[in-house]
Amino acid sequence: MTTMMDTIAPTFAQTGMDPLFETLMSCVSDGILVTDEDGGILCLNNAFRELLDGSGPGAADEAAALRRLGLDRFLAMAGRATCPATATAAHPHGSPLERFIRVKERVRSGGATRDMEFLCGTIGLPDGGRSLKVVISQDRGRDGGLPIQPDPDGPGFITNDREMVSILSRLEQIAQSTAPVLLMGESGTGKTQIARMIHAYGPRAHKPLVELNCAAIPEQLLESELFGHVKGAFTGATQNRKGRFQAANGGVLLLDEIGEFPLHLQAKLLRAIQDQRFEPVGSDETVEVDVRVISATNQNLRNMVNDGRFRADLFYRIAVVPMKIPPLRERVGDIPLLLKHFCTNLQARGYPDDVTCTPEAMRMMMDYPWPGNVREMLNAVEHAYICAIDKAVLPESLPQDIRHFAMGARFKGMRPLTRFAHAHPVQAQGGEDADIRRALELAGGNKSEAAKALGIDRTTLWRRMRKLGMTV
Repeated sequence: MTTMMDTIAPTFAQTGMDPLFETLMSCVSDGILVTDEDGGILCLNNAFRELLDGSGPGAADEAAALRRLGLDRFLAMAGRATCPATATAAHPHGSPLERFIRVKERVRSGGATRDMEFLCGTIGLPDGGRSLKVVISQDRGRDGGLPIQPDPDGPGFITNDREMVSILSRLEQIAQSTAPVLLMGESGTGKTQIARMIHAYGPRAHKPLVELNCAAIPEQLLESELFGHVKGAFTGATQNRKGRFQAANGGVLLLDEIGEFPLHLQAKLLRAIQDQRFEPVGSDETVEVDVRVISATNQNLRNMVNDGRFRADLFYRIAVVPMKIPPLRERVGDIPLLLKHFCTNLQARGYPDDVTCTPEAMRMMMDYPWPGNVREMLNAVEHAYICAIDKAVLPESLPQDIRHFAMGARFKGMRPLTRFAHAHPVQAQGGEDADIRRALELAGGNKSEAAKALGIDRTTLWRRMRKLGMTV
């Protein structure tokens, strides 16, 4: 710590801290990381260094360990929460830490998985001209805290997006209530993961989380699946069976794709959520439960209410706490973070760890709008690994949709070759030749893809290549 203190001493001397600072830092059980405005490490205590998996005392090693564990993004979050230097005057009713961004995440360090909470913020120095980024780590697994990520295969929700961080910062508060939550967003944005995090943060974490995809169950079986049935209720009901509501008693029930729930059953669902009671199919006995309901949908339920396809009273009941999850194309900064995370997961599954991604392939993935969101990206990364050439992800290693989009963007505004040739019959020879060669280059030699980009069919491309004396 001596060399680190030599670096930080002049900075902290201006804040009025005495020489006992080093000793005090070493005695604090929470990890503390302090950097300058550019992210250069000024100080970190033993607790934070332990989290970095035993990295050496050199700042370069510690910076590398931050990147390796994916913790460097917390420095970016710290820049979004600025606190004045004089906490007493500026915050007479509270600590400046209240302005810090809180993020819970599961971190793999030192061969073990640790449930951590990170507080990230920027504190201005008294001189008014500079500020320090501060990240405080707290090990929630040691003090009896609840797990922050029920999925053992990955850390918490990976994001660096301001809106997404704001949503995550509210999850713990939302989790403490029993109010129904409605998660809205496109397929693949992480609604199910958010629901699992709400369950994990709340007092029902030790109780079951039961998930039901309303679109995956045939309509004629959905009532029985949800509320259960008694023996003889219908053909094939040879014994009593509890439904998902009873299975989730005391815990949380996640109703995914709630927009697909049949209209004629919505009144019964409303009663079950509102009154916490219902009758199983074929029974006149009322069953009482204690279930918190989280619903998720990729549809616009308000429009469905206006169209008469979804009950208004049910909508308002399940949307006590509505949360809209932004699509991946609106949080482009998360793309490199997710790519890195998915690569790490694939390597853990046995894929080679020496595959690299070329700048052109990375640019194509950054530009792609990801209509399937995070789920599509996960599959695309695995596709790229499988199709890597000489351990390098090239443009042609990427899925077809990404290549088509990249070609369409590059050829946007180009006139189809048929009109180009008719409009400029003399110049067409040179221009058409160059266009075809460029299209083939972008398509990795695939004539069908090149023809699509040029606005012609494959047969026309073949004829024009022959006419121009190009190899076909």
